[in-house]
Amino acid sequence: MQGDSTNDDASFNAINLGFTFYFNGTPYTQVSVSSNGFIAFGNSVSSSYNAISAGSSNNVVAALNHDIEGQFGAELRTKRTGTAGNYVFVVQWTGYRSYEFPAIIGDDYNFQIN
Repeated sequence: MQGDSTNDDASFNAINLGFTFYFNGTPYTQVSVSSNGFIAFGNSVSSSYNAISAGSSNNVVAALNHDIEGQFGAELRTKRTGTAGNYVFVVQWTGYRSYEFPAIIGDDYNFQIN
């Protein structure tokens, strides 16, 4: 998954890791990504922006747990790097901001989950 986006509350489900990752003792081969700054191991993720406080899943990793949206030209991308036995899966948000109306001038969130 990669490309430009001005998405809000979008979910990108069942992205293959290309390797098996153990999280809380459970093996996963897929991750799902929320545009709101978090991932969930497995084949789906909630489109919510309160994944941690909702208590509905224990397979979430959150860089942010906040309602954010992609600005014009924003990117949300995934990439696997490394070699067998040493793979790293990266999810990167570039050009995001808090979801507010009117928009907060100057917000520019750029972050990763590795």
